[in-house]
Amino acid sequence: MFPDAGGRGARGAGGGRGGGAGAGRAARRLLQADDVAAAVRWMVATPPHVCPVEIDLQPQRTP
Repeated sequence: MFPDAGGRGARGAGGGRGGGAGAGRAARRLLQADDVAAAVRWMVATPPHVCPVEIDLQPQRTP
């Protein structure tokens, strides 16, 4: 990580904590901790000549 990135911090966007009949299906479509961990592993494993500036993770919905 670069020293000048310190002030930016990590941002996350999340939905509400709803319940109801479709809550289980909706939760499966959200990003899981393993998804984020895989992205972090990829970032720290990049070679020194690669500079990951921004990583944008979004859940994918199959139509």
